[in-house]
Amino acid sequence: MGNPSPQDQWLQNPVFGVPHQLFSASGEGAGYSVSLTFPVETPEIPAWNGKIKIKYKGEFSFEATIGGKAGPTVTTIDAAKGIGAKASKTWWQGTGSVTLRGIDIFKNPKIASEGALDKEGVTAKTNISVETPLGTVSAIATLVEYKPPKAPVYGSLGGSLKGTKKFDEMKVDGVSVSDISISTEISFDVAPQYVKIIADEIIDGLKKSAKNVLETVGTDAALGFAIDASLVVAAIGTVAGVFNELSKAVDQKQLRQQVGLARNLYTTGLGKALRGEPKSGSGWELAGWTAGDKLFQKAVAKAKSLHPDWDDDQIHDKVAVAAGRVETSADVQTAISRFCGQGFWARWVDANHGVGTFLGDAMEACGACFGHPVLNGNDPDLELWKKNSSLPEFLK
Repeated sequence: MGNPSPQDQWLQNPVFGVPHQLFSASGEGAGYSVSLTFPVETPEIPAWNGKIKIKYKGEFSFEATIGGKAGPTVTTIDAAKGIGAKASKTWWQGTGSVTLRGIDIFKNPKIASEGALDKEGVTAKTNISVETPLGTVSAIATLVEYKPPKAPVYGSLGGSLKGTKKFDEMKVDGVSVSDISISTEISFDVAPQYVKIIADEIIDGLKKSAKNVLETVGTDAALGFAIDASLVVAAIGTVAGVFNELSKAVDQKQLRQQVGLARNLYTTGLGKALRGEPKSGSGWELAGWTAGDKLFQKAVAKAKSLHPDWDDDQIHDKVAVAAGRVETSADVQTAISRFCGQGFWARWVDANHGVGTFLGDAMEACGACFGHPVLNGNDPDLELWKKNSSLPEFLK
């Protein structure tokens, strides 16, 4: 079955109550309040437009009320504990993990250089503060000091992701899980070889430029019109539950066609919203439009604050042009494919995990959902089926 990654190990063996584990009844019919803490450690994740990699390590705290609304009643602390653990895993699989992997916090890095290469030398610094669905990412660091003819002196780069966010109610085994609050306390580190890549790129840019002071922002961003691809990926992640609701368990022969249609409709709706077009369609298209509309409105408001003398048509046109490039970016398209695939895959597994469904069937369906060939039973995307399958272990 292959060696699971650290986050997949957590999904199999979550750690709760580190350092605390609280369960309390809040009154008859009101459900149980649960507080669970579990570790998170990711593999290296691409960043800086794929040129470097970063690694996250820390913990999430999951707080929620189990039961207390329509649905089966939770009568014991142990029952609440089990539902809470399953709910936290469901959230991590559906939103947390993919969102964390999908946000390139260095997509449009703000880097300032002080000094001049032909005089006293240059110091390049970064000051990052990025809002994400999981909290605020922040980092302040000196990347490089370069005073020719001496060799560059490279710094270190790391930071944190902290915050508390509220998430929509979910149902687990028919039981309501509400008042969901996720608190993050995560750090990230950039290995020295990647810091050097960043710094050398900055130095090369300074050598090619006649400017003594440089801030690496694109034209659209400088004018206030850019919609960052990482924000679009984050917006897609915040409505991950929609993907599960819209995905249908279909005949395996139709699965690839159904998934492809869903991706296209979602992308269409997202693109319309990012270009400022009015709400249209339903289902997948409407879900895409909903994810993109708030980003468009924020971009317009920012542009208006920077250019109060421009009229609405000018502002909308500029934002729409910038958004067109984001809609087709690799990061955004990967996020859409991933979330669509997860929704259909979860529905397929739910309907096809009995003794009559074998590994070959699961591999074929998994490949259709995620759009990549599944060549053997070690593919990590197969873990959901393996976990739910009724087959003996040796047949998985």
